[in-house]
Amino acid sequence: MRKLELVSVEWFDACSRDPWTPIEDSKGCPKVCYSVGYLIHNDKDSITVAGTVSEDGDACCAITIPKRSITAPLVKLSGGDKNEKNNAKQAFGYNPKKINW
Repeated sequence: MRKLELVSVEWFDACSRDPWTPIEDSKGCPKVCYSVGYLIHNDKDSITVAGTVSEDGDACCAITIPKRSITAPLVKLSGGDKNEKNNAKQAFGYNPKKINW
């Protein structure tokens, strides 16, 4: 399996409503969201981030985000970057520590 980058993405999400609602009460609730995962696809229009990847190249819990919706530069959390701890601190406001199971 190729080495994948772990990234944090800040993006603006749309909002939908399912139940019948009076038009006067149907104002949406779009908001800024944050996703963290493995960058499995990146082209000129969108990125795809997966929460879980397997050693045989499968992915699940993936979300494709249009680049138009991304509100801040991607923060690279791993993948050979010597500044991984600084990147995590920037993205989450803390320094990651190794977990000993």
